[in-house]
Amino acid sequence: MSRFHLLRLFRAAYGASPIAYAEAVRMQRVRCLLTDGAGQVGEVAAALGYDSPSAFARPFRRRTGRAPGDVRRI
Repeated sequence: MSRFHLLRLFRAAYGASPIAYAEAVRMQRVRCLLTDGAGQVGEVAAALGYDSPSAFARPFRRRTGRAPGDVRRI
């Protein structure tokens, strides 16, 4: 199977590219960890593979429209 055919099948099945899907799943995990109080924002970011809290905050804000600290306080 070619790479492009696989990408088309993945998008048809999941409604997103593999990278977008992986980021969505990652953000769901982040939201759960933040609301459960699993640690500081920086610790959660590091646990999920982000290099720094700011590298984590950008995609989180882009996806949710809120800062990670705001979700943590809820």
